[in-house]
Formats: sequence, C-alpha cells, structure tokens
Amino acid sequence: MADILIRKVSDAAKERLSKAAAQAGSSLEAFLRQRLEQIAQEAPQPNDEGQPFGTWAAGLFAEIDPSVREEFVRALEEIEDTPPPDIKPFGED
Repeated sequence: MADILIRKVSDAAKERLSKAAAQAGSSLEAFLRQRLEQIAQEAPQPNDEGQPFGTWAAGLFAEIDPSVREEFVRALEEIEDTPPPDIKPFGED
C-alpha cells in the first residue's frame, strides 16, 4: 500500500475533519482513507473545458461534505495565486 503525506492543512480543516471522523465512529486516518478510496473509485473527468485547475479539481470532490470541499477550494486557490519561488540554478550564488 502507498503512503500519502499532505502538508499545510489548516488547523480549522483538520479540526472539522476530526469531528466528522468522530461522528462517523472512526479515526481521522481511517475516515480520510475511506474518502480517498471513494474518490479514487470515481472516474475523474478530464479538464477539457479549460476551467481553472482549482474549479476542475474541486469538482472531483463534489460528493464530499461542503465545508471540506470549500476548504479544499480555498487551498487550491491559494496555490494558484502563489507565484513560483525564485530558484537560482545550481552553482549560482
């Protein structure tokens, strides 16, 4: 089995996910694993319509609790709005 590490999840999102897991009677890990398995079973739609990546990706999560989906959309929008880092080629100071 593969491992997935997701960094920089907001404290608020983690808290909401933990509460949702508790309400479902499972651990956060088991809850998220189940949700990821459900998502993976659905056939992803190609982004042929020229939508922004965040909008397209959020559509893949349409069946998830709306508050979780909104947090996901916000995170993707932050990523889209963040300029790439200024990385100098190796050896340049």
